[in-house]
Amino acid sequence: MAVTIKGIQNVSSEVSSAAEQVAASSNDLADGATNQAAVVEELTATVEGVSEQVEQNSRVQRKSVEEWMSLEVQFGKAMERCRRWLHLCMK
Repeated sequence: MAVTIKGIQNVSSEVSSAAEQVAASSNDLADGATNQAAVVEELTATVEGVSEQVEQNSRVQRKSVEEWMSLEVQFGKAMERCRRWLHLCMK
């Protein structure tokens, strides 16, 4: 009987030790998941920031192109006036 009780105590101790190891592994896994979530959150914020910067750059570029086109039209008109003036001066 004493041998049986001693065997049960040994098995109980092994189960308890295994349960502690499982608990520690679960905690490590939870910590890893928390860290990964934080990294994903930081990456998301970075991507959003880059996206906003790209949108802003696009708006600035579009405005620059519009201004360039306007200046090109104005320059063309000024050149035509100069040609007409020169033509009149040559008469």
